[in-house]
Amino acid sequence: MGVVIGDTVITDSGVIEAGSYKAGAVLGKVTDTGTLKLSATKDSEGKAITDGSEKPYAILLEDVSTDTNKNVPILLFGEVVKSELSFGNGWDIESVARELRNIGIFVK
Repeated sequence: MGVVIGDTVITDSGVIEAGSYKAGAVLGKVTDTGTLKLSATKDSEGKAITDGSEKPYAILLEDVSTDTNKNVPILLFGEVVKSELSFGNGWDIESVARELRNIGIFVK
């Protein structure tokens, strides 16, 4: 089963920061650069993230591994499979699902 459920979706593309990501990654958008990265509310030391990426923006639609910023397909609206999602520190499935609902992405 893939990340997306159903046919009613809105997709787009965005530039993701270098790294390895799995389809289903919850992405946040960095305010200063407009690039996407894994959404997290806290860094590895437990400090709050405040670069804009702490707010979910989209769901990554394909696996990506890149050494440079890369254009990737993203989901902006639709239904997604809960078990396919990944997200960064500070999120749990309930809290990230609430935030995604606010932007038109429904976790099933």
